[in-house]
Amino acid sequence: MLTADGQSEYQFILTPDISDIDNHTGGENGNLLKITGSAFGSKKENVSVSAGGLDCEIQEISNTEITCKVSPGSTDTPTAQGQFLKGQGA
Repeated sequence: MLTADGQSEYQFILTPDISDIDNHTGGENGNLLKITGSAFGSKKENVSVSAGGLDCEIQEISNTEITCKVSPGSTDTPTAQGQFLKGQGA
């Protein structure tokens, strides 16, 4: 793609990859999940996570790790599903 001034512009799209999910049971306060992988990005607003059908509120995020809190009331061991907006986690 060329910009208006004739310069080349490149867009890189990263595909997130989950390598591990660690469940930390939190009881009445909810469960913490630690999701490890790559290409998650670092902006909370571009990523959403759900576990066991419940939203998982992102506490911390980096390109290789997401820690989120599942709402209280889930008694099942959560499995995470992620959504990365704009084609990437960044």
